[in-house]
Amino acid sequence: MNIEMSPASALAALEIFDGVDYQWEFLPGGLTNRNYKIHTEERKFVLRLEGERSRAFGINRAAEFAARRAAAAVGIAPDLLHVDVELGITLSKFVDGHVWTPEHFSKVDNLSAVANLMRRVHQLPLTGFTFDASAVASRYAAALSLNVVSKSDVDQALRLVDESSVEDGDVCCHQDINASNLLTANTLMLLDWEYAADNTRYFDIAALCCFHDLSKFHIEALLKAYFGDLTAEVSTLLDVQMQRFDALQWLWFAVRQTITPVDSTTRRMAEIQRRLR
Repeated sequence: MNIEMSPASALAALEIFDGVDYQWEFLPGGLTNRNYKIHTEERKFVLRLEGERSRAFGINRAAEFAARRAAAAVGIAPDLLHVDVELGITLSKFVDGHVWTPEHFSKVDNLSAVANLMRRVHQLPLTGFTFDASAVASRYAAALSLNVVSKSDVDQALRLVDESSVEDGDVCCHQDINASNLLTANTLMLLDWEYAADNTRYFDIAALCCFHDLSKFHIEALLKAYFGDLTAEVSTLLDVQMQRFDALQWLWFAVRQTITPVDSTTRRMAEIQRRLR
């Protein structure tokens, strides 16, 4: 993997653009990768160049690509056109549409649409890679700096991850469902499958609830849309996975703060910490 590779070098390595005129523009927002929109006379693509930071987060590319291809086959993710794992290059079809914002989740109809999308994700074939929350938490803890957070807070997060398991059976999960990864085109799609793995469906639901701090009303609306009913067992299982997601999310942000310290990350970590106490 060459983290200094330019878009031109990456496209030259793919060879499929030989003799083709193209233009590229940087797409902002990526933390672990660099993303570019590629224009040719007839088509548009998204070029992703893997960054060194992806190593700190232990991203499993095999699981990502297995889930992504299955999702694209049923129309809930853009087509994956070319992958070079060694060079860290991914080329996808660019899909015109509207990326969601957090405000979308204030409407019950939108929560129903996301619940339906989640069910479609969870019906995909298993990736063959089981999500090991404790191993991921330990990897995050090893990558962060104790100059950023206290050891006691890290130990608490690790303990909560270990304690927050549920026996529900694994399904294919996206594991990073949030507004920036939701795209309305001809249908509702999911972007950025980097964290995909086989896990309990409750973790996927928890990710959305925790990431966007959904209210009790909106969480219940989401659960009713997904399950068709809201039972005490469903609520309990989600609560357990919300604790696990928050602990992992806090550790993830601690790694991010170690790599690139910013005030907004400090504030977000404090918000999550208050929920965990």
